[in-house]
Amino acid sequence: MIIPVDQLNPDTLNQVIREFLMRQGEDWGLAEGHLDDAIQQARDALVQGNLVLYWDENEESLTILSKEEVNQSGLG
Repeated sequence: MIIPVDQLNPDTLNQVIREFLMRQGEDWGLAEGHLDDAIQQARDALVQGNLVLYWDENEESLTILSKEEVNQSGLG
């Protein structure tokens, strides 16, 4: 289930983004150690709809997916 970005508390959203980036670090420029910049980029992508928050009911976990991943997998 897709969760609207504005439904999360800002601190919770930051934590979700941080955890996502730690898993996907190299793709977001974390090799250089720019976590704050990467968090802002991910937040912007969420607001623009290029990334989405996805609640996986089977795994009982919240993650971030690209719009393409959602479209390809039929999750939307």
